[in-house]
Amino acid sequence: MGDTLWATPALRYLADTKPDTKITILTSKIGSEVFKRNPFITQVLISGKLSTNFKNIITIINTPFSETFNFHTAKRLEAYYGYLGSPRRYFGIYPECKGKRMLNDGIHSPEFESLHKIDMRILLLQRFLNLPPPKKQYRIEVFPNQTDQKVATKALKNIPVNKMVFIQPGASFPSKCWDPQNFAYLIKWLDDREYHCIFAGNAREEVLIDSITKGCKHVIKLGSRYSLLELAEILKQCRFIITNDTGPMHLAEAVNLPIFSFFWEENIIPAKPLITNYCKIYSTPSSKTYMSQPTPNKVISDICYAIENKLI
Repeated sequence: MGDTLWATPALRYLADTKPDTKITILTSKIGSEVFKRNPFITQVLISGKLSTNFKNIITIINTPFSETFNFHTAKRLEAYYGYLGSPRRYFGIYPECKGKRMLNDGIHSPEFESLHKIDMRILLLQRFLNLPPPKKQYRIEVFPNQTDQKVATKALKNIPVNKMVFIQPGASFPSKCWDPQNFAYLIKWLDDREYHCIFAGNAREEVLIDSITKGCKHVIKLGSRYSLLELAEILKQCRFIITNDTGPMHLAEAVNLPIFSFFWEENIIPAKPLITNYCKIYSTPSSKTYMSQPTPNKVISDICYAIENKLI
């Protein structure tokens, strides 16, 4: 989710600097939710089933693209679609792309290591479309509507606004996660003070959520039944989020929710949240096990400080 959300600032930058541009996005079904109702996009092609992919190829071949930009691809086949779009002007972020041999040029290391993921994507457009430098910091954005808002309000009805905290204890792999025992300690502290801890996640994550919320009375488990934009509205209604460096953190970033987040040291420069609201990042060297630092009491102290000083 994060890699897809990082594309949204680049779309607004392109609309600001080259407003007549027609933009086609190729993404996954989940990724298409990120771009739903985005006013800067002409069309979205969804990669997936064989029949759908064949239609995408026909559309790409028959569309006179002037350039193709590969921000991030995990599949070589999708990288090839980009090549079909404009084989002589195909640019990308080399460390992020499969099929990088098909690229004509792009952003390489060590430049890659010194930039935030948002700035990488904007720089790619700036450099190869000869656009002016950005005049402001562009940020992640999504476009929920009133229907999404109503769904979120219904999901969280009868809960005081200042007593809702979103918790994201999972991530793509365990070493990117704060220790579940630390989460359990913190959640119990919040529960004792009648904060409602809100969780969302798939079946695998539900096992983790169940294990760290035992004995708690104020727990709301949303599962995976809400769309990305509905979840964005749910996050918007929370007081803050406590999270690992993962997709929901970046969605919280999109709605400018105050963030307490756990990071590998080397991921702070490329992936830290860019929000105007309160943001506390805890960094630790990467390892093969759960992050043990900071201690739960350190996080509790920081939460108390932010509340007392009206930062959240």
